[in-house]
Amino acid sequence: MFLSVQMQKLRNSEFIQFIADLLSIFQKQNTTELGIKEQIDPIIPDLESMKTIHGTMKGSDISDELKAIDDRRDDCIKGIHAVLEGFTYHFDTNIKEAAQTLLNTIDTFGASIAKQNYPTETTSLKGIIDIFNTQEKAKSAVALLNIGTWANQTEKENNLFNTRYLDRVDETAKLTDDKIKELRKSITEKYFTLRDHVTAHATLKQNENYKLIIDQLNSLIEKYNGIVKKRVGNNKTDVVVKTDTPAL
Repeated sequence: MFLSVQMQKLRNSEFIQFIADLLSIFQKQNTTELGIKEQIDPIIPDLESMKTIHGTMKGSDISDELKAIDDRRDDCIKGIHAVLEGFTYHFDTNIKEAAQTLLNTIDTFGASIAKQNYPTETTSLKGIIDIFNTQEKAKSAVALLNIGTWANQTEKENNLFNTRYLDRVDETAKLTDDKIKELRKSITEKYFTLRDHVTAHATLKQNENYKLIIDQLNSLIEKYNGIVKKRVGNNKTDVVVKTDTPAL
């Protein structure tokens, strides 16, 4: 069962990131086999249009800064990956296995993290670092290979990039309100359709991947509901984006 997400209360930049994060979850699955490809595909062009209209990097005063931060986080993950590959040739079996464990973690997020689009890379790096920091086998491997400082720097650069990226996205929001609202409504309706299809398939079919998707999406929803709750708690007069869709 899906949790309700306060999508109407998400700021445009948060809405964009939420949908991008959502899509990244589905992109790790065989959506054709799961019977939900037709519900996912229409969301992608709407999201890309929304990102472009809401705030591209062109002409921004912080474009150069974003590029520099992105280059630094790219160097971090490429460097970690290269070092881990080197360790897979180590004579010590424990070191070799630790390196392979971390490489497997990184590779589950894509063949080349540094070449992913901005939102996807942000999500991928966050996922990698979260695993490095929380899963015992990965934590032990990071400690054994002594790459904790490097992983911390990757997290720092990724968080900084995400903050500045969302700042940039917010800069042009007021100029494109009508189109943004139209796209939000379209994406939200398509999200409803996708959610209902996943729920139906999960009920009718014996496939653990549906449960996995639902669990991952509920975790994502909790995160974004927490963002809304914290903001509303700090500012009771917070302005929300209204749509004609029912509450999620």
